[in-house]
Amino acid sequence: MTKNRRPRGSGSIRKKDRALYLRYRPPGAKRQVEQHFPRLPNEGMKDYRERAEAELSKITLGLAAGTRVAPTARTIHDLAENYLASVETEVKGRTIDTYRATISNYIAPVLGSRKVSALTSDDIRAFKRSLLQRKVAGGNTMAVSTARRAMGQLHDLLNYAMDGQDVREYWGITFDPWPRKRFNWPDEREKPAPRTYAPYTVEETRTFLAACPEPMRVRFLTIILLMLRQGEFVAMRWKHLDENEGIYNVVDNYSRNHGFTTTKTASSQAPVPVPSLLLDALREHRKRQAEIRLRHAADWQDLDIIFPTRSGRPLGHCWYSDKIKDSIVTKAGVRPVSLHTFRKTGASILESLGVSRAETQEALRHKRVTVTDAYVAVYMKERRAHIEQLANLIMEGPVPHSSLKVG
Repeated sequence: MTKNRRPRGSGSIRKKDRALYLRYRPPGAKRQVEQHFPRLPNEGMKDYRERAEAELSKITLGLAAGTRVAPTARTIHDLAENYLASVETEVKGRTIDTYRATISNYIAPVLGSRKVSALTSDDIRAFKRSLLQRKVAGGNTMAVSTARRAMGQLHDLLNYAMDGQDVREYWGITFDPWPRKRFNWPDEREKPAPRTYAPYTVEETRTFLAACPEPMRVRFLTIILLMLRQGEFVAMRWKHLDENEGIYNVVDNYSRNHGFTTTKTASSQAPVPVPSLLLDALREHRKRQAEIRLRHAADWQDLDIIFPTRSGRPLGHCWYSDKIKDSIVTKAGVRPVSLHTFRKTGASILESLGVSRAETQEALRHKRVTVTDAYVAVYMKERRAHIEQLANLIMEGPVPHSSLKVG
């Protein structure tokens, strides 16, 4: 009894280990295409092969009828360039810079030359493993958070390549290669944030401010009380300060690569109350700035900036350098912290006063409360007080008898 053979030109199926590959020759092509066909979880080989036969038949009939195109030679690098060009007008310049850096540093070196049409779930899992084994500066292994970001960027690229039938055909994708099972990340490798990033307590904040030189103190006071990001602080202008109402309108952001731009998010653009103590400090600062302006009149650029350089230009991104930081913290006898930690310090101290998380979110101008949750520290003193209250509440009266049987 002869075995039924597939008609000439209808392709073939190759089995390798426990995976099947569809092989067919597009019309006019010199070489045949070999395409991985994904297997469903817990699928038997018989059912798997039947699905592969049906898919192969659909592909070859579509190619013959001209309603389907063969997988293309376009690579992940081509996909990345196309993706970046498409989103460039939709996101901020610094966001595009982050996307481009992630792709060029992590995705392109491993997958850049791979055909989009040939990408499989196994390739994506192998890429994840390569990220987690990658060595970075100091001989350390890459942080899991960085690997997550790279994987998320790759996922965005693939979603872009599958956005509609025409797009799928352009990139040659016939199935979603992203693994259906959720990735297991080795979270035990994630170390807690260094102590330098823990917000200052009230006592530490007072000590730090007392050790600051007079012209520098108002800068840190502004960041803490208004809870500004560094770019928002550098972009502060006198015209946005309403002294009569005691309000500063956060409107701009400044970065060294893009200059003055809009704020990080729409919710970041908002009025913030300025306490009278800070208003007095800003008035004194304006007097000092007028004297500096006279001394450097030849080089002064009038950009209306509240905290400019000696020539009126925006402060550089490293104005809070290690030299300045070390001199202040050494004098104060406190641990060094990053500039962004002062924004977290203001929020944490504010919430320790008893304000709600929603009010803290409003003060930080966060779009999502989950971001606020990551910012605010619960100080041990307040936490101990709450636990003491819980213990007293539980033990005030007789402990009720439980009917639950254990053992």
